[in-house]
Amino acid sequence: MSSYAKTRADANKKLRELVQRAERNAPIAPAGMTVSGYLDEWLVHVKQHVRPSTWTAYEGNTRLHIVPRIGRKKLSRLGVRDVRLMVDGMRADGVGQRTIQYVHATLRAALEHAFREELVSRNVATLVRVERPRPAKKEPLSVEEARELLAATAADRHHALWVLMVMLGLRRSEVCGLRWDHVDFGAGTLSIEQTVQRVEGKLRELPTKTRRSTRTVPLPGRALYALTEHHRQAQARGGRPGRPVHPQGYVVGTSRGTALEPRWSRAGAAQPYPHVHRAGRPEGATARIAPHLHQPAPGPWRPPEDRDGNRRTQRDGDDHEHLRTHPGQPT
Repeated sequence: MSSYAKTRADANKKLRELVQRAERNAPIAPAGMTVSGYLDEWLVHVKQHVRPSTWTAYEGNTRLHIVPRIGRKKLSRLGVRDVRLMVDGMRADGVGQRTIQYVHATLRAALEHAFREELVSRNVATLVRVERPRPAKKEPLSVEEARELLAATAADRHHALWVLMVMLGLRRSEVCGLRWDHVDFGAGTLSIEQTVQRVEGKLRELPTKTRRSTRTVPLPGRALYALTEHHRQAQARGGRPGRPVHPQGYVVGTSRGTALEPRWSRAGAAQPYPHVHRAGRPEGATARIAPHLHQPAPGPWRPPEDRDGNRRTQRDGDDHEHLRTHPGQPT
């Protein structure tokens, strides 16, 4: 192991650090290991521990931003100033604040792993401040807009998709991951057990976003009717007169039976329908508009987290304010 310093005092300081690490039997980063080399190793390791979409983001942030700016730096000599200059350089080049935040988080996660393996003495990325961008304000659908959306999609082959998104607050990836065996028509319930997402250019079935997102929810009358009609149409398409078939596979899939692209509901197929793009997430208005779109059975009010698998707290901010002010909601 070799180390270099500009002055005798710096050399003595580094010598003491190396001796202390040797006495603790602490591993020492190879002298030639660069930030780029370490990140390559880290990406291979972390791939088995994070969601595919998270790893794809890590890999992109590393390849496009971190390596071009500080990849040649020696890992053991990476300092706070180096990270700060990287952030300042991205900002000067016009990189968006959200992207800067994600790149910084990627580097912070990688260096935290290096710190736990005792390859570095501290995580210098944690000492660099990166401002959080202000979230864009989202205006959820009103009751009238939700009615217009459902009326406009009534003749659509995937009308059930829109009904489930508006009335149950399902994520697009959750709707695309639904299979017929997740629907219990007798009990009137729907089980959300998986998602469909595009990872490395391919559509893949993945677990739900969080453990709480795996859930079974009751189907409102209008949603149950939409699924029943969708099931009847699927039977007719797959059979012949007098001999319908039992639909299998995805509830809302392609004509070939494959999974539907999750971005489908925001891309070309959504363009003819009113309010989808302005609302951003039509499912965000679930707790407010659903009671006006069907006649619910008498019973206690169900908190929003029971409907869409998320815990609604004050930290969620204005984006979910309507969930806390729904008429008739207990306080």
